[in-house]
Amino acid sequence: MSDVLTQFKAIASSAIPAKGRLGVAVSGGGDSVALLRLLHQTYGPERLCVLHFNHNLREESQAEAEWVQKLATELQIPFFMDRWVNKPVGNIQQLARRARYTFFCQMTRRNGLAGVCVGHTKDDVTETMLMRLGRGSGVQGLASMKTEVTLGDVTVIRPMLNLSRSSLRPYLEDLGQTWCEDPSNTSQKYLRSRLREGISTLEQIGLPSRAMADAAVAIQRADAALESVTFNFFQTDAVPAPNGGMVVSSKILQQPDEIAQRIVEQIILDVQPAPIAPRVSKRLRLLDNFREGAQHATLGGVKFTRTSNGFVCQREA
Repeated sequence: MSDVLTQFKAIASSAIPAKGRLGVAVSGGGDSVALLRLLHQTYGPERLCVLHFNHNLREESQAEAEWVQKLATELQIPFFMDRWVNKPVGNIQQLARRARYTFFCQMTRRNGLAGVCVGHTKDDVTETMLMRLGRGSGVQGLASMKTEVTLGDVTVIRPMLNLSRSSLRPYLEDLGQTWCEDPSNTSQKYLRSRLREGISTLEQIGLPSRAMADAAVAIQRADAALESVTFNFFQTDAVPAPNGGMVVSSKILQQPDEIAQRIVEQIILDVQPAPIAPRVSKRLRLLDNFREGAQHATLGGVKFTRTSNGFVCQREA
């Protein structure tokens, strides 16, 4: 058994549900093809189905979709595909990600999937951390990717976060397995591609990618501890309101900023409910206003009203 397969099985045993069908997101690139082969070696074809979203952005897109379908057929795994018909306008990478995960949600509902496995690696952890560092992200943003996360109807599973991209290519070569190279992965048009080149420079000056990935994991542990404190606040100092809102204790203003802004975030997500809360800076500004004596404020579609011993939080009319 190869070292890569051994490492994969170690994390898969805890990250992947013991029962249920699994979707495997396969673009045709080296990482996703390695994921498919590792899952196939671990579970066989019976539990798997291949999911491919054709973004139709490059001339090679259709050929790559056909290549992935052929690979799935060779491995005796069912294949499902969707595609963009017209190129959207806007942030293409963000829109492409949204389209993929909408497709994953549809396939989860249609096929009763226990989860969809995606091919993020330790390299992606480092790249994502650096991208968010450049945006001035806090603890939540800098924390490592989670092995499992729920997005809408789909449970996204990342069983390769302990594996590096450089270890996956030899694994595929030993199997005699080819893959598709996406030229956008090296295009200077995209920040992630530029970071991949920049990381090699960081390695040369003493900032190895492995250490940065380990730091992201350490930050994730800190993030989990902060989330635990936030959860405990809701157990002791918050109660549901009859109208679907929430009443929270004035102790929220006594919490450290990092905890208090997380409480505000969760209030908005619970009361609105919103798919995403306003940015941290806006949450902190709301807290500062109340600490300075404000009686009312609205954020993220939720109206916060001060009472004698706390706040009533209701959906904005």
